[in-house]
Parts: sequence; structure tokens; C-alpha cells
Amino acid sequence: MRFANDRQLRPIKSRHPNLSDSQIRAALLYVPHEARSKLMNMSDEDRYNFLCDEHKLDVLLSLVASQDILTNAVTTDDLEDYVKSYWGVEIADLGGLDTEAMRDTFIQMLKVFLDFPVLVGRVEQIVQYYMYKDDLAWCELADHPSKTVITFNTFYYTDVISVETAYKNLEEDFNAPYGTSYTSVGVHELGHALSTYLTWVHHNDELEYATKHDWIDGVTASKIVDKALMSTELCAAADYVDSKLSSEATLFFENTRKRDIKMALFSSLSRYSLYVDKWKIDKEIIAEAFADWYTNYEKAHPLSMNIRRVFMETLSKPNSRIGRGVLPRFIAEHYQIHIENNPFDEIIGVKEDAPEWAKEEFKKWKKRRDGETDERI
Repeated sequence: MRFANDRQLRPIKSRHPNLSDSQIRAALLYVPHEARSKLMNMSDEDRYNFLCDEHKLDVLLSLVASQDILTNAVTTDDLEDYVKSYWGVEIADLGGLDTEAMRDTFIQMLKVFLDFPVLVGRVEQIVQYYMYKDDLAWCELADHPSKTVITFNTFYYTDVISVETAYKNLEEDFNAPYGTSYTSVGVHELGHALSTYLTWVHHNDELEYATKHDWIDGVTASKIVDKALMSTELCAAADYVDSKLSSEATLFFENTRKRDIKMALFSSLSRYSLYVDKWKIDKEIIAEAFADWYTNYEKAHPLSMNIRRVFMETLSKPNSRIGRGVLPRFIAEHYQIHIENNPFDEIIGVKEDAPEWAKEEFKKWKKRRDGETDERI
């Protein structure tokens, strides 16, 4: 079917008269392909409502329309107003930071919001903090377990040359994906924000303790990366290394793959993930993959492509999950549930002396796992 012909645009234009046809079509491009077949037999009105309810078309339309506003921002006040109005940020503090550096960083970040409009309202704060020669930026869990706080380091971001030089040094030391720049930093942090949101959804929006624990332990992040690794061919990664990276990086990759293929793939994307605590590795690989993809697109590392694809497939389908039917080990321990020691942490029962609330939660989970209910896991 032809998607978004003139007749199909009418109900959208009637609600958004300030948007051009090209802007509306641009927003519709972000609607997943699998959703389009469902639109065939719908009326124009039902089609519009379906796209808004299931695929956040109204948010996409707003984001597309906002691109010129962001591009034309001339002060940090403009940028603060922008992120509050269009990204749902509650607190923005950018005063004193370099407007060019922040604007160009936000332009890159907008690409992620367009692909994942569920992020709107999930970044609670974008603020600054001074830390001498520390990370360029960082992402932390907000009070609500589905939201995050992104902080930019004032030490670097008061001057575009300073942050540009600092990032270039990272890339030269293979601590950032090939071909990326300082404008990729915000995208990296949105990779963390999206992982946080998916972790919250994975726990059915209700287990605050579990979500926060998972965010720390990286359980859901690990499942995402493992699923992406299964689709990443080693020969494709080797070709990427040979064509893109230096001889020193190529040698490092070849030597590492003899000991640990997974670490070899990680190191060929960015060695930054190798220098963090073990529980952070998968989370950082996801963030680096986002920085890579949204800068280099089809020229990105094969692992980056697959990580983004896993997110797209998971979040574009209502009720979809990473590892459906799997209860993470730490939750099983918290619920005092016996678990079989296998790679999938398959639940096999509940301890007899477990509290009633744990037994009830297990029964609900088992029904979801066995497909006896459509309630989301």
C-alpha cells in the first residue's frame, strides 16, 4: 500500500495545520514497517488514532516540527526551553555552557528521540556539574525508575574547543567508536536512558526495587547485548576492523579474539567498555553502539547496528520483551525462588517458606511466561 497518500494525510493535517505535508511524511517514516499492514482496512480516523496510541505519532510530529527550532537556537536559554517543550525535560540547567557545543550535541540527540519517541518525558533533567578532568558527561537514575538525569561536565562544555579536543583524544586512544565526535556524547547518554526505560518496562512498570537493582547490575542490558551478539558475524567485525581501524587496533583485535571473542568484538567498537567495572560493560557497550550508529549509520560497527536493531524490534512492538519468560536472578533471590542454574535462569519453583507475596508474584509471572495472560512481563 502507498503509505501516507494525500487522503490519508487529511485527518493529521486537520489536527496539525501548522505542519507541512513533508513534515508529516517525515514523521510517518519513523512508524515501524510492521505497523503499516495493520492500517490497510482502517478508516482515516482509526488509522490516525492507532498511530498515536501505539506509535506516538503525535509526539513524532512535534519532534519533526521542532528541528528548525533547535537548529536556530542562539542561547542556552533557547536550548533549555527547547528540551523542556519537546523532550519533556523537567529541569534544564545549561547556563554558561557553550551554545554551539550543546546545540550540536542536541541535534544529534534528536535523532534518537525520533527513532524512540518513548524517550520523551523519560529524561527528567539535563544539567551541568563541574568535575576536574573527569567524564565528559554521565547518566544517572532519577527518583522514578523509568527516568534518568543526564549531566554534562562544566569543565569541558564551557568551550567547544575544549570538549572537541578531549573527545578527539578519546577516539585516538580507541576509547570512543571510530568516526564519532564530541556531538556523539549526548547520544551515548541517551543509550543509557533508553536502557533504563526498557529495564523499567521489562519489570512491568511496578517493581521499583527490581528496576533499580537491574539498572545497577545491568541484567536487562546484558540480555540486549547477548541478543545482538548472536546476530553479529565475526567475519563482518573483522572486515570492519581491517578497513576502519589502525594496525595497532587490528593487532589488538586479533590477539583478543584468541582468548575471548566477545571482548574482541567489544574492543573493536570501543575499548572504553573494557576499562569499566564488569557489571557496567554491557551498559557501556550499548551506549557506545548508539554513539556509533547515530554518527556513522550504515558505516557503523556491525555490533552497533544489531544493538540498535534489538531496541527497535523490542520497543516498536506493543508488549514485546527482551527474554520473555525470564525472571532475572536477583529478583528470583529477592522473591526467595529456587532457580535452575542455567544460562536462562529458568524458574522451577518457590520455596515452601517463602512469604505469601512472593508466591503470588511467582504465580502471576508463571501465567505470563506460559502465555495464559496478555499482561506484560
